[in-house]
Amino acid sequence: MPSSHSSSSSNESPTRRKESGAEPSSVERSHVHPPPPQPTTGQYPPPGNYLPPHMMGYPPAMGYPPHPQYVGYPPHGYPYPQNQPLPPAYYATQPGYQSSSSGFFRSFIICSTLILVLFFTISLMLSLVLHPQLPNFKVDALFVSNLNTSNSNLTANWDANITVENPNKKLKAYFTNVQTNMYHNEDIVSVIYASPFELDTKQTTVVNVKLTTNPSNQVMVARWVVDEMAKERGTGTVTFNLRMQLRSEFKSGELSSRGVVLRVFCEDLEVQFQGTTGNGALNYNGGKSKDCIVYY
Repeated sequence: MPSSHSSSSSNESPTRRKESGAEPSSVERSHVHPPPPQPTTGQYPPPGNYLPPHMMGYPPAMGYPPHPQYVGYPPHGYPYPQNQPLPPAYYATQPGYQSSSSGFFRSFIICSTLILVLFFTISLMLSLVLHPQLPNFKVDALFVSNLNTSNSNLTANWDANITVENPNKKLKAYFTNVQTNMYHNEDIVSVIYASPFELDTKQTTVVNVKLTTNPSNQVMVARWVVDEMAKERGTGTVTFNLRMQLRSEFKSGELSSRGVVLRVFCEDLEVQFQGTTGNGALNYNGGKSKDCIVYY
């Protein structure tokens, strides 16, 4: 029948038709892929407008171009994981413990330093404001009695009048711890401690000092010192040195200066003796006073 014939003719494979030499229809041509070109030796890429076959996978969506691939990025679009910096090392700090004794010692040092600085500052300000002048000392008279150097033993009495002047116009002078020493050359022969005294502004006073070789206040005098004094006594004149040491302080109302120790040197006091007696007196420039040097 015609229907069966047409069905059989339509179901006939293209291979048979090809073997029989029949021309394939347009429908068959649209479903048959052309055979791949044969590779040629020695030529790459192949000549002509040859397109490589599509790779297996899903075709790109309609209307959107395929996602471009960038050099250096992973093929799936996810960035490579970056190397994160390591966290800083943790160092546990030990809590400091301060003992109470060290804190007390530090506070004591600081307080002591502040007190010393304050005291020094006040003393400096007072000295600059008050600015006391040193007192003047001079020996008006010196008498020696009963001088005896026989048998290398020394006995004698000294009686000295010393004038002390306060040259300050606004400051009073106060003297304490008064010590007077009698020397022959540089060897001490007698010591006495005098009473404290004071001077008003621009005041002058005379201090009488008496020394003796009494065993109660006698210092040990070496024999060779007594022998030298005996030789000098043979010339009729013996030289003595009177030296004083005392603490001085100057005041003006409620203000007072820093106390200082004064050292008074009355040197080269020549005593002229009468004949062979042991009595003599200061013989200095016709009986004038002998000025002393004051150090502090």
